[in-house]
Amino acid sequence: MKSFEWLHPILTPHFKLDWLTKFKLKEVNDFQNQHNVQQSMNQSMNYINETMKNVMEMKALVWGVEENESKKLIGIIEVNDLDTSSTCVKFIGNKISSKSQKAILDRITNSLQQVGCKELVILSK
Repeated sequence: MKSFEWLHPILTPHFKLDWLTKFKLKEVNDFQNQHNVQQSMNQSMNYINETMKNVMEMKALVWGVEENESKKLIGIIEVNDLDTSSTCVKFIGNKISSKSQKAILDRITNSLQQVGCKELVILSK
């Protein structure tokens, strides 16, 4: 399996998907706190570090979703179970409509298949 480095940023007409390390720590922390994951700045920093460790070890893919117009973090996409027959894609954040989720999924599906994902199971939180 090759590195995931080529999987960022991913651009769509309305969004940019990028590694969480490309966002300010405060922005990730604010996003988590707005979505009922009460985190201190240190906890958010640990989440970002652990997430990127998993990406670098090719265990997961996680993107922050930035809205092109506002340049704000409006969601997080977690892709887990990369080495199983069913890969879980979780959209976190209520500011990404179902229509936008579908457009994002359409954009990333080919990339996910290239890294070995087979059947995708979609979750929204």
